[in-house]
Amino acid sequence: MKIRLVTREQVKKAYGKNKRKNILDIKEELGLEIVEDLPKEALKILKGTLSFIEYINTKEDGSNEDK
Repeated sequence: MKIRLVTREQVKKAYGKNKRKNILDIKEELGLEIVEDLPKEALKILKGTLSFIEYINTKEDGSNEDK
């Protein structure tokens, strides 16, 4: 078995958490005064994306990877 040396920077890049906050202000980003002005397609895409993320999170919570 070969031992592979990895630098600390590579470990931080691979396993470190991103410290950026994911803040999205719809009014500011899209320049909309009213959220209802968003196209229905955009809201459907957002709904699908959020439901997929929720599904993945519940699937990961239920499985034990350390078995």
